[in-house]
Amino acid sequence: ASNMQQDWNNLSYNQRSTIAHSYSVGTRYDLGLTMAAIAWQESDGGRYQIGNNDYGIYQINIRYYLKHFGIKDHYYNRSKYATLLITDPESS
Repeated sequence: ASNMQQDWNNLSYNQRSTIAHSYSVGTRYDLGLTMAAIAWQESDGGRYQIGNNDYGIYQINIRYYLKHFGIKDHYYNRSKYATLLITDPESS
């Protein structure tokens, strides 16, 4: 088996489910493989959802997220929306 196949086999059920869900959601926009690859690469299929100011299965930068949606950047909003990115993959 290839290294990628071995890596896939070593993922937990939840990690595989997260990657498969990313693929499914992405296919609506012709981005299935892209979204699955990002989820796998950035958070190991949801295993690591907190980085250096990056959150969720896609490791979205919290300051960029706030700016993109026109939300005021202060501690409370960073905390609130970082939690949202971690707990609700659809918000990513």
